[in-house]
Amino acid sequence: MPYKVSHGKAIHVSYSPDEVFSRIQHEGIQFIDLQFTGLTGHFHHTTISANTFTPEQMRDGLPKLDGSSIVGFTSIEDSDLC
Repeated sequence: MPYKVSHGKAIHVSYSPDEVFSRIQHEGIQFIDLQFTGLTGHFHHTTISANTFTPEQMRDGLPKLDGSSIVGFTSIEDSDLC
């Protein structure tokens, strides 16, 4: 769940795909840093180019994340990058 911190408290925020892509365009955003916590609680992130990010990816997820580098997702033997 996305959130922001205001006055020391976490507040849930939600953005529609239209809002996200409008902001990317109007602010000239070039890169998007996607952050998440793995199954064991470790922080992970990946950075993608804003011009390759699509509304479908925002809705359905990113297909190019290799889960073998994240404990609990898949083993290196099952990696799609092997």
